[in-house]
Amino acid sequence: MLNFLKLTDQDAAERAQRKATPRDRLKTAAALAVTAALLWVMISRAGWRDVSAALSRISPEHAVLIFAAAMAMTIGVHTDRLRAVLALGGCVMSWRQALWLRMGTLPLALVLPAKSGDLFRAFYLRTHHGASLARGAGIVVAEKMLAMAGTLALVVLGAALGGGRGAAHEWTLAGACALGAAAFSAASYAILKKGFLKNAGNAVPPPHFNRAFVAAFAYSVLALAAESMVAWLALRALGQPVSAAVILFRVPLVQVAALLPFSMRGMGVREAGYWALLQGYARESALVSAGLVSSFCLYAVPTLIGLLFMQGFVDRSFPEKNSYSNANELGCK
Repeated sequence: MLNFLKLTDQDAAERAQRKATPRDRLKTAAALAVTAALLWVMISRAGWRDVSAALSRISPEHAVLIFAAAMAMTIGVHTDRLRAVLALGGCVMSWRQALWLRMGTLPLALVLPAKSGDLFRAFYLRTHHGASLARGAGIVVAEKMLAMAGTLALVVLGAALGGGRGAAHEWTLAGACALGAAAFSAASYAILKKGFLKNAGNAVPPPHFNRAFVAAFAYSVLALAAESMVAWLALRALGQPVSAAVILFRVPLVQVAALLPFSMRGMGVREAGYWALLQGYARESALVSAGLVSSFCLYAVPTLIGLLFMQGFVDRSFPEKNSYSNANELGCK
């Protein structure tokens, strides 16, 4: 991740625009194979009929509630978080612009080589907000670190609310997560503060910087609580209610696994994580079904919506090229 900050403009342009190599295609195929295998194993273990029956028990009212809550959190609050981090890095933009930036890059990781979505964000900030590539890359990395800090903070919150069973290893895990959250927050703060010192004209004024950073961290925690909320609502809709404290303690650990490089946005990993970490709290079929609902609401639908923004976003990032040229060079056709 930190190597991303060392890219020159030329290196970044070459990476962002290059076609997928055989190695990239192999990695994507391997990730898809792992995802399919995990889903097959999880559903087979829980029973295909049981999972199908569990999903059919979700009432239309619950389905609408889960979907609306997921969209509000994954699109609305995530956009607020991105906008807050951008302001800290000296790139002030409207909510609509931040939404365009987030949704336009959401599907790029699936169709382009690794980190291309991050590179396009950095190019967009350079083209439309006058940010150097280094500052844009710093903002992107800081946002990712803040996301990890928020995820780990949710584990600590769940432990404090009694989500663990009181075992020593669970308190040790909570302590490690607290240290990790502090470390990622400090790293994000340092990157944004450095960018601020270089660009004082556009950034948050010094007296308000710390308060704005705390607000961005709070947005991060709230945005990343979306999966916990969807899991809690889904399990209740499936007739297997689990306490909010348990969900807050265990589901963020699944999110940490979903952020790992080999994970295909958490699909497969999410279902396996629910099954492993919530054993004993609900039936296996309900856990797998809740994972499928979460994957659909938090990953599949936002990605499909992002496809509507993607080509226009690519064209805006490289205004010197026409859209047909972009589609050919980027392998988007």
